[in-house]
Amino acid sequence: MTLKIAIAHHHDAALKILRQIIAPEADYKIIWTTGSGTDAIRRCRLNLPDILLVDLALTDRDGARLICDVMKDTACAILVLSDATGRQAGKVFEAMGCGALDVIATPVLHANGFLEGGSALLKKIATMAKLLGSAAQTSRPAASVKRSQPQRLPPMIAIG
Repeated sequence: MTLKIAIAHHHDAALKILRQIIAPEADYKIIWTTGSGTDAIRRCRLNLPDILLVDLALTDRDGARLICDVMKDTACAILVLSDATGRQAGKVFEAMGCGALDVIATPVLHANGFLEGGSALLKKIATMAKLLGSAAQTSRPAASVKRSQPQRLPPMIAIG
């Protein structure tokens, strides 16, 4: 099964680099790209991707806010792209709180032709694809399997 990927990024050069990294992969298909948050929401409603790559600095709206809106309207797996993860820590945490699964530095093509971050991006996408695949398998139990009553677990407190 081909994984449908969409990209929302404000910078045309970054979109080109992301396409160059993802397009050669046989199991992935880029279904749309945009530089606008408003357009990303519209496109998600029309053609929902399996994974949405979102830049935190879009042209018309805050990337973290976009993630909240997408998760509310048309939930899908979201990977945050950031040029400066350290400087944007607050926005990264806001995006993760809205439902983004992970964050990665936006790949960069240096003047000498060296592509930095391409393999890391593909590795993150592959990991997310595995998670999506296991979620799909567990959400469809076999008809012949008898379902037991759910066990009550004690409340959990997470610190940190």
